Amino acid sequence: MTEEIIKAITEAEAKAAEMKREAEEKAAHILAEAEMQAKRMEESSAEVCKAFLDTQIKNVKVDASRFYDEQIETRKKTAREYCAKVLENAEETVSQIVGRILRGNR
Repeated sequence: MTEEIIKAITEAEAKAAEMKREAEEKAAHILAEAEMQAKRMEESSAEVCKAFLDTQIKNVKVDASRFYDEQIETRKKTAREYCAKVLENAEETVSQIVGRILRGNR
């Protein structure tokens, strides 16, 4: 009877050891799968972030170029108006100077 109890305990211990080993193997496999999935997610997220950054940079460049072109056109218009005004005023002054020179009035 004692031998049977010892044998049952030994078998139970062996069974428990086998169950523990299987559980540890399963846990290691689950951990490895989780690490692989996390790595894939990290790589995917990095690609998405890079694509988003590239898109934002392109959009900013387009906006900056558009703003630059608008500013150039505005400044050209202002410069043309200023030049026309200066030339308009210069014509009278030049006429007075030429008249003085030709008439001898200084």
